[in-house]
Amino acid sequence: MSKHPATEPVRHSVVVEASMARAFKVFTEDFGRFKPREHNLLAVPIAET
Repeated sequence: MSKHPATEPVRHSVVVEASMARAFKVFTEDFGRFKPREHNLLAVPIAET
């Protein structure tokens, strides 16, 4: 067993002035704008987000 304490997860929240519908639309339709396709853990390139 490790004697080192487990690393605590990073928790962060952000409040935006947008309806849930608008926030969901931006997240799903514009995902590639803030999460580049090349930043992934998959064995193959992401074709579409």
